[in-house]
Amino acid sequence: MATVKVKFRASSIPDREGALYYQVIQNRIARQIHAGYKVYPVEWNAECSEIMLSADMDESRRDYLISLKDALGEDLMRLKKIINHLESSCKDYSAEKVVELFCAPIDDRGFMAFTKKLILQLKQIGKRRTAETYTTTLNSFMRFRDGRDIPVEEVESNLMVEYESYLKAAGICPNATSFYMRNLRAIYNRAVDMGLTMQR
Repeated sequence: MATVKVKFRASSIPDREGALYYQVIQNRIARQIHAGYKVYPVEWNAECSEIMLSADMDESRRDYLISLKDALGEDLMRLKKIINHLESSCKDYSAEKVVELFCAPIDDRGFMAFTKKLILQLKQIGKRRTAETYTTTLNSFMRFRDGRDIPVEEVESNLMVEYESYLKAAGICPNATSFYMRNLRAIYNRAVDMGLTMQR
């Protein structure tokens, strides 16, 4: 299984911020992903590979570093999901593939983007009723996500539980809730059939 480490590269100019990056290793081959975050050398613990906070730190700097810690955690979680998906596909993969999937624009592999393409294909082959049903479901799901797409491989049971709770809290009747959940399952299964994700 591929491993991921957070690394720090010091600036060539003294007293300047250095850059954080992710090192992905698979089959003893390492590749790097520029994280886009910068910290000073005194703010980085190389042994633990984590940002350090000090008691005498300026409040605004402290808030900045806390937000960086959260961002690093989210990125590492996403990388872990990508690796788990590749591992479960039972196919050989490289560190380059992990980097490629992580860096790919979300629109290329997003669940909403996939659904929009699917709706267009259904209309083109004359299945307008199914296309309308999926459009209604997509609009509801987009409201739940505030329009933010999500990678297909990150659509899983916890997200579906959150969505179902959202529908109930919005006062949607049980029949309509079942309608939305059933259609989302159908759309997800099409993504599975196309090899975009694994069946969960």
